Amino acid sequence: MPSITIFGATGHLARPVIDAFLAAGWAVRALVRDEAAARAKLPAVVQLVPGDLRDAAAVARALAGAECVYCNLSIRPGEKEGGWLAEREGLQTLLTEAKKAGVRRLGYLSSLIYRFNGTDGWRWWIFEVKA
Repeated sequence: MPSITIFGATGHLARPVIDAFLAAGWAVRALVRDEAAARAKLPAVVQLVPGDLRDAAAVARALAGAECVYCNLSIRPGEKEGGWLAEREGLQTLLTEAKKAGVRRLGYLSSLIYRFNGTDGWRWWIFEVKA
């Protein structure tokens, strides 16, 4: 059975992806910060790996045996430009660990409107992170 690891599994955009992979017969694993909250949101067959993108060992555990990865990360309200961000430092950890684990495919969903940054003098640091 092919397997995929989902990062950002409890976000709104990941659930249809999870459902599609399950329907196609894939084993689905997810790195989650809050196991109880994730269990309430996700199908029971999704294997939950407790951890955070700040923890390379947890990311490695989540990636063990995965053929591919799907990321649905975001910058949460209240996060600061100079602080640790899942979509910047967390993604670097994920990419480093995925390479070590031999993951061959990675799907990533992020905002496409970052291209508007700088239009008419308008700047938003979050789009610079996404770019």
